[in-house]
Amino acid sequence: MKFITLPETAVNAPKPFSVLLLFFIPLFWVGCSAAGGLFPSSAGSADSSEEEILTESWIIPEGEPQFLRPRTWNLMHQSAWLGFDFENRAVTGKTELHFEKLQARGRELILDTKTTTLHRVSISGSEQQLSFVQDSAFVNIDLNHDFTRGDTLSLLVEFSSFPPKRGLYFIDPDGNDPTRPTQIWTLGQPEDNSFWLPTIDHPAERATSEFWITVPDSMTTISNGFLISAVTDPESGLRTDYWRMDQPHAPYLFALAAGVFASTEKWEGDILYSYHTEPRYAAYKDLIYARTEDIMAYFEERFDYPYPWGAYAQVSVRDFIARGMENTGATFLYHLAQFDERGALDRDNTDLIVHELVHQWFGNLVTTRDWANLPFNEGFANYFEILYKRDRMGYETGVDHSFRHKQDYFEEARMYRRPVIWNQYREPEDMYDRHTYAKAGQVLGMLHELVGDEVWWASVRSLLRTHAFSAVDMRDVQAVFETEYGESLAWFFDQWFYEPGHPELGISFENGRNPETGEAEVRITLKQTQDLTRQPLFRMKAQLDIIAGLGFERVDVELFEEEHTFYFKAPERVVDVIFDPYGYQLAEVQQELGALQLRVRLAHMEPAVRYGALKMIGQQEMVSQFSEDLNFIARNDRSHRNRAKAMQLLRGTESLYVLQTGLQHWQHGRQPDVEVRLGALRLLESFTQNERVQQTLREAIADSSYIVSAEAMRIYAAAGYDDAFDQIAPYWNGYSWNYLHQEAVTDAMIALGTDQAAEVLAHLAAWPGDKAFSRRAADWLSEQEEKARRQTEPKPVE
Repeated sequence: MKFITLPETAVNAPKPFSVLLLFFIPLFWVGCSAAGGLFPSSAGSADSSEEEILTESWIIPEGEPQFLRPRTWNLMHQSAWLGFDFENRAVTGKTELHFEKLQARGRELILDTKTTTLHRVSISGSEQQLSFVQDSAFVNIDLNHDFTRGDTLSLLVEFSSFPPKRGLYFIDPDGNDPTRPTQIWTLGQPEDNSFWLPTIDHPAERATSEFWITVPDSMTTISNGFLISAVTDPESGLRTDYWRMDQPHAPYLFALAAGVFASTEKWEGDILYSYHTEPRYAAYKDLIYARTEDIMAYFEERFDYPYPWGAYAQVSVRDFIARGMENTGATFLYHLAQFDERGALDRDNTDLIVHELVHQWFGNLVTTRDWANLPFNEGFANYFEILYKRDRMGYETGVDHSFRHKQDYFEEARMYRRPVIWNQYREPEDMYDRHTYAKAGQVLGMLHELVGDEVWWASVRSLLRTHAFSAVDMRDVQAVFETEYGESLAWFFDQWFYEPGHPELGISFENGRNPETGEAEVRITLKQTQDLTRQPLFRMKAQLDIIAGLGFERVDVELFEEEHTFYFKAPERVVDVIFDPYGYQLAEVQQELGALQLRVRLAHMEPAVRYGALKMIGQQEMVSQFSEDLNFIARNDRSHRNRAKAMQLLRGTESLYVLQTGLQHWQHGRQPDVEVRLGALRLLESFTQNERVQQTLREAIADSSYIVSAEAMRIYAAAGYDDAFDQIAPYWNGYSWNYLHQEAVTDAMIALGTDQAAEVLAHLAAWPGDKAFSRRAADWLSEQEEKARRQTEPKPVE
């Protein structure tokens, strides 16, 4: 959409109002009681932590600027022969590294070698050992003579390493924990691969790679590229797998995993897909990795750039310290990404699969130049989650996902605000925050809206073509977008990527008449109210919906000063002005709303506007006044987020229609989103004396959804039904995703507090492995023993 730039006191050219019916507005006006004045005197209190108004207690973190050491050698290829000592949790092996000299002259070479002992360093093909000096992070190798720019060098290093739960992880290497499989896996980002492998651990480095991985023959290995060969030694029972990646990639993306997996391979076009799970989930790989091939096809078409790596593997590994990691051609996911057909009722991995697969282009093909620019990798991945869900899973689903990202950032902004591109971190891991992920993604969404769809996709494609197999920073991104857009975007990149914070806006409007023409008009005032001593004055191009009668006019405005006043002709009395109806802008808006405006917004076609009205109803404690409207949204809104929010607001409301909603909308067949089903189930908490509710809760306990079943157990126990123990206790044993049943049974038995419940808690306390529910059960039992001991102690004689 073309934006119209208006000066501070511009009068807009006459535009006829569009007489467009708002989203299901007639339904909302039926049965709605009238409200008081248009503007209430108080905004009321927030209804949840999510809705709290941002305060000025946040800080701007500061520190010493961090710079990565200059690259003096270019790592072109790295080969590694790797073996594992499970008993001592050690890696043993050798690696050959091929370099090209970058600097004019020098005889030293520095490798990253954290927790790695070098046994021998030599030039390949030579028996002469090179001298070196090693500290806790690096090794400085004396090459015996000078090398000049363009010279090449092959270095052979024999080593052993004892990674301290960094870089490479041994999972239950002794096989003593029956609840955990024995596995090995790596996670190299940001600079952790050098905890187990001598290398150049720099994000701008790029090399092809070969790994020979020796493991017990029962294990499957996954690594970068293609598996070329597998050779078994019958005497030792070990097998050596040879993996090769022929395209250059960053050393932090070198990866391997080994374990007992159920594996499936398939060729689709020019791509070899492989899917790996723990054996118990073998039958559910299609559910766990659903949409992978469609996601691949979607982004290959959108990016106009074929998948660069030939093979794409996905594996869920135990105790992974991230939800996912985009190793080149081999994504590792956390073990809770695995579930059975019952778990699939409550969750899927679409967000995660999209995020990590996008990284194969944005992060792996084109890589951040340094960790200050990590938001390049993560921002694009986060934003493309939203676009995929919008285009493939429905507009409202994409909007809901975008809102979650926006709220993630706003929650963090209550504590601190920093520039998105930022080099004052203490450790690179400090960049793993919501500014890097959520805010960066939202800013890219605003950029998309600003430049338009055609320029956006042309820029994305140009960025990939221009910088393939190289490293970039955000200024490189800016340059590409400016080329396609034809205008400077410095103002946008400067304020959003290099300055802290976000705009906070106050909005008001007033109906009146033009003093010269006498025509009816509306005056709209927008003021930036953020702390301008710590944050910039933002320039924004946005839209306003001007609501009058049953129609509205959508107008474009530009903000670039602290306060703007706009005038628009208004043939009918304006009842509401809505800033940014699509929810594109990363701004906090403060606007007092009366009951009439809230009803208009509840009926608006855009889900973001409806959600804003729901928030305000909670903040202004107007639930009783809007209970019928909320119940309608809880049942019918196309946005899962809006339905769940409406149910949250109705919780505790005792009325027949709320009871009916709770009884009718907790099953998967009526409500596919689990948060909505949970919301419906919780509506029944106010009606536990009703026999139909008791029977419904019994059905919910036996439901196929683990999450719904677990919540029903808690509600049933809290209601104090006579048969609560009999209904809940049988679920203490057996499989449930993420031990949801065990968690719920523990809570329920503690709530019951009977001798029978104590027996079940004793079983849960003895559960193998270190589980939160077993610790909680053991703590409760200890407390009861302590209480009993105190009661039996003789009282002191006075």
